Amino acid sequence: MVSKPSLFYLFAERRAASYKFLEDDKALIDDLKARKFDYVVAADLDFSSEELYLVPAIQKNEEHFTRIAYFENPPAYLLKLNR
Repeated sequence: MVSKPSLFYLFAERRAASYKFLEDDKALIDDLKARKFDYVVAADLDFSSEELYLVPAIQKNEEHFTRIAYFENPPAYLLKLNR
């Protein structure tokens, strides 16, 4: 699950999808699980919906994620969604 699935596919050659832009953090997490996402990429891109929706949902619900990797340029986390 990424914010720009088409761009992610170009580099990773893996199928990707976007999350729903929900202000309700529990509803966002529930939707990720319902859609059977395995991984989440959260990047600090300074212009994205991630700062408004995804990052706050992750921060409020850290128990639902396991950090797999951190990348420095640009700052990004690869997280596994715990089910």
